[in-house]
Amino acid sequence: MSVPNESAVVQKLFDTGLYNLKTHDGQGAFTDAVVSTLHAKDSRFGHLKKKPGQTDVHGHGEDAVLYLSDTPGQSQAVDFIGGAGGSNPQPAWQVDAPRYSASDWADPTEHGFGGPSIPPQPPPPSIPSYEELGGDEGAKKITRVLESDYKRAGRPGLDGDSGAWLRRTDYDFLSGNVPTVEASIAKHRLEWCAALGIPVQ
Repeated sequence: MSVPNESAVVQKLFDTGLYNLKTHDGQGAFTDAVVSTLHAKDSRFGHLKKKPGQTDVHGHGEDAVLYLSDTPGQSQAVDFIGGAGGSNPQPAWQVDAPRYSASDWADPTEHGFGGPSIPPQPPPPSIPSYEELGGDEGAKKITRVLESDYKRAGRPGLDGDSGAWLRRTDYDFLSGNVPTVEASIAKHRLEWCAALGIPVQ
């Protein structure tokens, strides 16, 4: 019984960008995802159990899947991370010689044999450019309104407290809590005018 080539599955999961194979947790999550996906396609795919003292991810192979044969000693492992543990791990599909049995195979849907599975890592946040976030003009919009209100309150100009209002207003916009600089100004202006003891104009 030959092992079907499912390298496309491995590549497709890697291409999601959800898994950082350069970290232990990221590689573990990728291994769980690959083996679970392959098992769903063909129930003969499962985890390759590891013995105490062998390198593993919560009890199973850290970069391999085991394809179960009905004949003892004929099950085959497939390494699907080339360069695992190195500086540039990549998807692979390297079929090992037949040498495993059913006792080496673990059902990925019953992941209690070595500990809880590691959830997939979220994709890294996408940080817009400075100009996409409003650039200098966006910051000036905040300080113009803030400075005007400070003058109305009889303060000679921006002081130490104003930095906190600037940071709060800027943060809400940059973090995406509000859609525009104007919306963030409107939100926080209510707060700073109250602190200055003046009405919002």
